[in-house]
Amino acid sequence: MFASLASLGSRVGHPAGWPEGSRDAPHKHNTKMNTPQNTIAILVNYVGATNTKGARIKLSLPLWEKRAWLSYNYEERDAEAGALRWFAEANLHPIARACNGSQVILLFSFDNAESIRGLF
Repeated sequence: MFASLASLGSRVGHPAGWPEGSRDAPHKHNTKMNTPQNTIAILVNYVGATNTKGARIKLSLPLWEKRAWLSYNYEERDAEAGALRWFAEANLHPIARACNGSQVILLFSFDNAESIRGLF
């Protein structure tokens, strides 16, 4: 009553990208993971002004338990923009970004992970 999937593939032909003669999808043939060699997540938080200190941006590097504090620039739209400007001055640009409520997570890829330690 119903033709098998294999017989349909031989009659209709494989979709574009499928290896000829294979019943598996192309993603099953590519087993190599495309991941950066060194990837580091940096957490960006806004810290409001207190009686003794002005507003600041806290950069946290959980991997090495390091922190850096930046002065909050009110010309920037938010803490993330201030952090991105600071990283751009060091010629570093994130490859991904995620937001978790009031916290922003920036993902960086480095040829040499030790280069980030100089910033913290």
